Amino acid sequence: MTVMETDSWPMQAKCRGMQDDLFPDGADQKRARTICFGCEVRAECLAFGIMVRDQYGIYGGLPLRARRQVLKTAQEAGFRFDPDDPTAERRLARYIRENPEIVAAARERECKRRKTEQRNARQQRWRATTRSTGKAKAPAAATHTPPLQDTLF
Repeated sequence: MTVMETDSWPMQAKCRGMQDDLFPDGADQKRARTICFGCEVRAECLAFGIMVRDQYGIYGGLPLRARRQVLKTAQEAGFRFDPDDPTAERRLARYIRENPEIVAAARERECKRRKTEQRNARQQRWRATTRSTGKAKAPAAATHTPPLQDTLF
C-alpha cells in the first residue's frame, strides 16, 4: 500500500509532533522548508495545504504564494480542481508527484521573490539612513577654476 492509498500520511510526515513549528514566521520558515525537503509525503502535504487554502505556514515545503503558483500551473496544464470533490486532494497529490517540475518552478519563483524583497528592504534602509544622516551623498560636481594668469599692471 502506498502513501497515496492511505489517509494516514500525516503520521508518516517528518514534521509529526512539531505542532508549534507547523506555522513558522520569518526565519523559522527556512527551518520548516528544510524539514519538508526530505519528507516522503511532501506531495500529499502540499496537496492538503492547497485544498484547505491555509493562509499561513509551510505545506510540502512551500509558503502560500508558491502553493498558489503550483495550483495555477497545474490548472493551466489541464488539471481540473474542484474543492468539493472528495478525490481532489489525492488527484492533486498524484499530479504533483508525477510533475515535480511545477514544484521546482514554484520554489524557484518564490526564492527569487524573497531575494527581491530582501534587496528592496536593504535599499529602503540605506535610503532612509542616507537621507537622515546626510552621509553617502553623491559628490558635488567639481568646479573647474581657470589657472591664475600673471597679469601685467
